[in-house]
Amino acid sequence: MTIHYFAADGNYGNARQLVVVDTSDWTEDEWEDVDNAPEGERGSIALQLSGGKMKPTAQLALPLVFPDAAVYPHNHE
Repeated sequence: MTIHYFAADGNYGNARQLVVVDTSDWTEDEWEDVDNAPEGERGSIALQLSGGKMKPTAQLALPLVFPDAAVYPHNHE
């Protein structure tokens, strides 16, 4: 089976190693750690910063289509 993700910002790709974590309590320093990490290490770093608490994949089945970016708790671009 091949699984892909489709993000509200238009990005999509292979979800084989997709990591979904709760970032609601991340600091700006933690976001910088992720931003400055090599692309291939960002998922591992995000998981470490979240204390290993990965969202269950069932969460991905929820409707993730939002009318505007204001819905996101942290619009980090």
